[in-house]
Amino acid sequence: NSPDEKPTLLLGDLNEWRLGNRSALNTLHATFGPQPPAVPTFPSNLPLLALDRIMANRHGMIATVEAHDTPLSRVASDHLPLTAFVRL
Repeated sequence: NSPDEKPTLLLGDLNEWRLGNRSALNTLHATFGPQPPAVPTFPSNLPLLALDRIMANRHGMIATVEAHDTPLSRVASDHLPLTAFVRL
């Protein structure tokens, strides 16, 4: 990434559960580079799959990514929400 690029975040339900070379997220590697480990968020009552992501186009911009796992979040949606600490 060039120093002139603006910091960019991509976040949401990307519905990609495959890892490694089979992952469709590999197409984003040129822009977003290596990302923090994926966090299981689906299904919310027993999170096994990491379908939701928070990505940044600058290395080190995302310090942590965690699932917000509370009794209310488990019934509010079929996915747990993600939280992240972002360094601007």
